[in-house]
Amino acid sequence: MPRIFLCLKSDQQDLKFASVNPSFFSLFIFEYSKTTAFHFFQLNGKQTLGENIADNGGLKAAFHAYQDWVKQHPKELPLPAVPLSNNQLFFIGFAQVWCSTSTPEAMHLQVLNDPHSPAKYRVMGTLSNSVDFAREFKCPAKSAMNPATKCEVW
Repeated sequence: MPRIFLCLKSDQQDLKFASVNPSFFSLFIFEYSKTTAFHFFQLNGKQTLGENIADNGGLKAAFHAYQDWVKQHPKELPLPAVPLSNNQLFFIGFAQVWCSTSTPEAMHLQVLNDPHSPAKYRVMGTLSNSVDFAREFKCPAKSAMNPATKCEVW
């Protein structure tokens, strides 16, 4: 049985190993493999599996850590003249990190060789798997950014 290391929050802050059903990996592989960059470079979800899981788990852990921080600092003010909540801005910040452009040639090399999904697909894939993102942005059920089936790390 494959294993993935998870840090589970508890009163004791225990670190535990969790058994993972192999279908967990298949769902990630399928989701990311159905994506085509520049209309003709098919992504390889198996090649990018580890990093896709890390992106999804990292975003979830970071958002929950931010929520814990907000509980301890409840006077966080919204940005003036910005019609977004602080939670929405958290996700905007995540996406902004990956803003980039790429030539078709560079994209082709990345799709062939890189263990990371291209930036756009790291953002879209990770955010579309986030129930927190869908809730904060009120994404309609079964929409591109709130699909019925999500790949969840924990």
